[in-house]
Amino acid sequence: MPNNIVFNNVASQLKTEIYGDSGVAIKTDVDGKLYINSIDTISTIGTVDTVTTVGTVDTVTNVTSVDTVDTVTGVGTVDTVTNVTSVDTVDT
Repeated sequence: MPNNIVFNNVASQLKTEIYGDSGVAIKTDVDGKLYINSIDTISTIGTVDTVTTVGTVDTVTNVTSVDTVDTVTGVGTVDTVTNVTSVDTVDT
C-alpha cells in the first residue's frame, strides 16, 4: 500500500511497504515471515532458535564454538569448513 499514512488510527490498516536498495518492496510469506533470497555477509549471529532447511553453504570461515546442534533437518551441500575450534554435541 504505497503512500498510506504510517501513523494510522486503525490498527488493522496500519500497513507500510519497505523498499530495499533496488527499489523493490521487501517480501514476507503468508505468516509474515521475512522472505530473504540471499545474504552476502553476516558479521555476527547471536542466537539462532530454529533453522529448518539449509540448501547450500559455500564457505564457513571460522566457527569459534558450537555447544549443541539438536536437530539438522536438511543440509544440501557444505563445500568448505576452514576452522572449527570445538563442537560439544551433535545429535542426529
